[in-house]
This record gives sequence, C-alpha cells and structure tokens, in this order.
Amino acid sequence: MDNPNILGNDPLKKNGPEGKPAQNQGLKLQLLNPLAETKTAAGARPRVRDDFLDNGFVSPPRPKKSRKRLRKAAVRIQKLDEAVDQRIHLIENRIDNSFESLEKGMEEILQRLNVPAPELGDLEENLKKAVENYEQKFESVIGKIETSLPRAKERKAVISRIKAPLEKGQKILQPSFYRDLWRKFSMRGTGDEVDEFGLDTVFEDRIKPLFDFLYNKWWRVEAEGIANIPDSGRVLLVANHSGTLPFDGAMIKLAVRNYHPTRREVRPLVENFAYYFPFIGNFMARTGSVRACQENAIRLLEKDEVVIVFPEGIKGPTKYYKERYRLQRFGRGGFVRLALKTHSPIIPIAVVGSEEIYPIMARVDFIGKALGFPIFPITPTFPWLGPLGVVPLPSKWHIRFGTPIHLDEHPPDAVDDQILINQISEKIRTQIQDMVYELLKKRKSTWRG
Repeated sequence: MDNPNILGNDPLKKNGPEGKPAQNQGLKLQLLNPLAETKTAAGARPRVRDDFLDNGFVSPPRPKKSRKRLRKAAVRIQKLDEAVDQRIHLIENRIDNSFESLEKGMEEILQRLNVPAPELGDLEENLKKAVENYEQKFESVIGKIETSLPRAKERKAVISRIKAPLEKGQKILQPSFYRDLWRKFSMRGTGDEVDEFGLDTVFEDRIKPLFDFLYNKWWRVEAEGIANIPDSGRVLLVANHSGTLPFDGAMIKLAVRNYHPTRREVRPLVENFAYYFPFIGNFMARTGSVRACQENAIRLLEKDEVVIVFPEGIKGPTKYYKERYRLQRFGRGGFVRLALKTHSPIIPIAVVGSEEIYPIMARVDFIGKALGFPIFPITPTFPWLGPLGVVPLPSKWHIRFGTPIHLDEHPPDAVDDQILINQISEKIRTQIQDMVYELLKKRKSTWRG
C-alpha cells in the first residue's frame, strides 16, 4: 500500500450527506495541528503518533521563533547589499578623482618644463635635464648627511658615557643586583659539575690549603694505620665523635686523602644539626659530606666508596667536657646492619684531641632551640669573645685506624637479628674505647702532644 490507512478510513474526508465531521474529528485536528491536544471520552490527552509524521500525512508548522529569525536575516542581507553598493560607488568616485589629479599633475610638470601642451618634441631632453638636476640635489644632500654622521656618532658616544654611570647607579639600587652579586661570589671557584650528593672537586681543591693548615700546623695531627684501608672497594669507617662541629670527620678525610697510597676520597655521614648552621650545610655538601641516613650510606657503599659514620650521633659532640673521651651508646647498631646489607668491612677509628677544641662547660638548651640549633654551648671563649670564640683551640690530635672487621661469616638473615646486631655494635664500641685510652696514655700534653 502506497498510502496506508491506519484507522480504516480517511480522517481528512467528511462522512454523510450533511457534511458533518466524522467520528475521528479529534484525530483530524491532531493531524492538522500536531501541537494541539484533544480530550477523549475518558479525559486523557493522547499525542499524535510519530508514524503519521514519518509517512508524510502532515508537515508540522514552523515555530514563530524561526520566522522571526528569517525576517531578521532578510533585513540584514538587504542592509549588506546597500552597504556594498555604497562602497562600490565610493571607490568609483575615488578612481575618477585620482585620474583627474593625475592629469592635472602632468599639466603642471609640462608647464614647469616650459613645454607647451601640444608641442612635446623636446620632452625627452627636458625630462633628462630635470632628472640630472634632481640627482645633483640628491648627491649634495647625501654629502651633507655623510659629513654630519661623525658628529652624530660623537654625540651618541658622549651621551652613552653619561648614561653608563647613571644606569649602573640604578642597578646598584635594585635588590636583584645584590642577589646576583652574592650568587657570583658564592659560586666563585666552583666547578661546572658535581656528583649526586653535591661534591664539587674544584671547590674542594680550592679550600684544601685551609684544611692542610689546620691538619699540619694548628692541630698537628698524627695518624697511624692508614694502610689498613684497602686500595679499592667499599669500606665503612666507624669513629668516635666529639668537638661540637664535625672537624673530626674532616681530619680523617684529609688524612686518607693525603697519606693513603691511592689517595682515596672519603665521604663522611654528618648529623642533620650541622646543616642548621648558616652556610655550613652547603659548604659540607661541596666538600663531600652527606646527610646521615641508611639510604645515602647504601648508595655510597654500592659505588665502592669509603664512608665514615659516627654511631654516637648528636650525643657525642654535645657532651660536657667532664665526660670527654667517654663514648656514648652506639644507638641501635644501624652501622652494623648497614655493613651486613652491603657486605662492607668495618674499620674502627679512634680520635684524640677533638674534645678540647670546644670544651663545653655549660649548655643553655632553650636558647639553642630558639635559634634552631640542638644546643647553645658555653665554652671558655664562647660567647664571651664574640666571633673569636668560634675559633677552635689548638689541641694536639692523634688518629688511629684499626684493623678491618669482616662480617661475612654471618648469614643473610642476621640483618633482622637485633640481639646479634647489638652484640657486634657493643664489641666495636669497646674496641674503639680501648683505642682511645691507649692514645690518651700515649699523649703527654693536651696542647703539645
């Protein structure tokens, strides 16, 4: 069927001779106007089915909004046509005016050249003369410009000389000038490359004469047993700690570098409190020191480095002078666990002389905490002498390197055996304490050795 009749009759035709509407009058109204709604006997509001519209019975009327938009678009198009016509007319007028002005200009040129309009025989010669005159004038103008250029350059040079100090004065008044100046000063004498922990070998070589003076002249360090450190491979050095500031690590490092056969580089692990002091943290990183933690120590030992640890921690360098050379507890044996994990030999080290450089007579801890330091020491020179009180006293130093201790005999699961770790830690602590007592017996004077 080309045009199916869903209800069985044509709803658009009238039935009966009187032309009365059919029973489906409501449906007819729906087909003529799908937006209209009719009520059924039951009072419902049925909607027109979509298939009526799909089969082409009724085309829905356009909404009012679309009609308004079409009208507005037609008005805009008409205005655009009028504007285009006006522009075209204006362009035509401008072209006509330009042609007229061109003709007038040609007539004026001919009059200036004294050539009558109908007689153009000598026009070429007159034009050549006019061109030559203009070339001469042009050359004279160029000559004047060339003569004035040196004067202009001199003026610019004078002005630049005057501006230069003024610009420098403006830069000096800006805070960025001082930041850049400090950055250049702080980076002076440093290298272009550093390792992952901040070691700068160029900077280290530059300041080495200062530490050589402290080692050879100021503290007159005597070191023995340096040959116990192997020429290659990972090594864990364990030493007693004292002296408030970590000078003991610096002297051990310098002894190995100056007097070991292979001049090995030593990496001290330093407590966090040393980095609280101004400029010291950056300085220690450039000279090879590393923050003390298991992760950093493992990374260094896996690269076959020589690492120094101080198991006493902060308790060693901050103890009172009356407790000097009495080793504090070695924590929980972290260095033993580190040696077991990395299969590194342990070399005990005893240092004598560092306890006297800053003899702590008293401590004012609440001032130190307020300043961000672990303690505020009171020594015979600090804070009474001001900045001079920071200068360490010239005591006589002795350093002894013990024989290596290998832990390879222990099984791998020994890392988790806390009792075994404590036993090994206490054994090494006792060995270092005995070495310290031996050096103290050997020393005749605190200052002369």
